[in-house]
Amino acid sequence: MIISFALENEFKGVKEFYSAERIQGAPLKAYETQRADNVKFIISGVGIKSAKDIILKALKYFNDDILVISGTCGALKPGLNIGDIVIYKQSIMVRGERSSRYQLDKELVKKCAEGLKKAGLVAHIGVGLTTEKPLYSPAEKQYYGSKYNADVVDMESGIIFSFTNKKQRKIMIVRSVLDRVFDYLPDADINAPVPQAQGLGAHYYKAVEYSLDSMKKAVIELINLYKNNVF
Repeated sequence: MIISFALENEFKGVKEFYSAERIQGAPLKAYETQRADNVKFIISGVGIKSAKDIILKALKYFNDDILVISGTCGALKPGLNIGDIVIYKQSIMVRGERSSRYQLDKELVKKCAEGLKKAGLVAHIGVGLTTEKPLYSPAEKQYYGSKYNADVVDMESGIIFSFTNKKQRKIMIVRSVLDRVFDYLPDADINAPVPQAQGLGAHYYKAVEYSLDSMKKAVIELINLYKNNVF
């Protein structure tokens, strides 16, 4: 099983938990651990170009039949809170005015959601949108959520799913909510109401910490499910 993270800091908690070590000779940032046989971790980088380049290298270098795309995401609809886990049932790739919608394995999604809920995590099944740029403001999030009937947004999942051979590999997308639909992201401070802008920095860093801890727990549970042949 290959598990991807967009950023090193997303992987940090999992890396420490498993004492994962860099795989020497791999043409990308890849790690493995003696505590979880046949599991590799890779860092894809942020955005569609980096994710496409790195994941293509990983799929050529490793022969695993399961690919888990993890990381954080932003909520596009109310009802999703920071640290909630979203298992994608569909992934939508948006580039300019064009969009492509991909269906994930329903049975795999169901088993994953059931396993995470049993472990005590708040897990949702939803639709994930991949965009070329971040959605900073509540207005942008609501617009894209409504237009594409999507629940969350990220910047890698759709492009990865688009070129992965679904006949050779099972694919899961499991992400942790970092910002709610009515939250501004830090780069949009200038557009935020003054009281919210003043507290935005502290709120954001607490959100990052909480979201990453939730994602760490979800990844650990997925590995346990994999070790127990649940999927």
